[in-house]
Amino acid sequence: MGVEFNHPDGAVHASKALYEHGIWAIFSSLDTRILQFKPGVLMTKTLAKEVAHRFNAALPRIRELIAHP
Repeated sequence: MGVEFNHPDGAVHASKALYEHGIWAIFSSLDTRILQFKPGVLMTKTLAKEVAHRFNAALPRIRELIAHP
């Protein structure tokens, strides 16, 4: 599962911001616009909602890092 950013290094910045919010996701070494999530197959619905909440909480920080690296 992944997210593609418009910025050439968007996923690098997103990876940092998400880590600050308790989510481990890594940018693709082939394309640093792509952020990769690798959730376990046994991820619960509750945990998926928590990850989505944390992702949304990290969006302002992602925008900040992209604007001012």
